[in-house]
Amino acid sequence: MSFGLFVNRLVSGLVATSFLSISELLSMSGAFGAFGVIAVSSFVFVWIYVPETKGKSLEEMHDFFASLVDGGGSAEHVELEDFDDVEFEDDFDKLSSECRTPTHVAMM
Repeated sequence: MSFGLFVNRLVSGLVATSFLSISELLSMSGAFGAFGVIAVSSFVFVWIYVPETKGKSLEEMHDFFASLVDGGGSAEHVELEDFDDVEFEDDFDKLSSECRTPTHVAMM
């Protein structure tokens, strides 16, 4: 969350500091057109490369993204639908104990 906020503030600052220079170089409509092209390009990128997660459980998404991080392939080779038939345990005690004991955090 904090990384997202950092990137948002960074990009907003870059746009705010560069807008006047860009509008002088390209004109006001050219600056808005350039930012519009960037926005449309971003939308197309997300539409093509970000996998659909609607209707998927957190466990399915965790397994999918863990397979990408663990070297299980790329998003082009692994689809979230591959995890449709994966059964997860409903043992609340086991799940809650796993949430309380993070394995990726080093103890000081």
